[in-house]
Amino acid sequence: MPLRSLGHLRFHQTLKENKKARVSFAFDGSQIEFEVVACPQYGVLEVGSINTYPAHRGLE
Repeated sequence: MPLRSLGHLRFHQTLKENKKARVSFAFDGSQIEFEVVACPQYGVLEVGSINTYPAHRGLE
């Protein structure tokens, strides 16, 4: 199966193991968190549980 990146491969593997694929990163002074819930087709990720928080000191 062709994948866009190593990250996509890891999402697929994690979901196949019935585990949660969570993502967290700092952007524009905020901490963004979401969960990948499905990979329905090549290059497409279905996400859910999207949360935004003020960034922690040192992540800005």
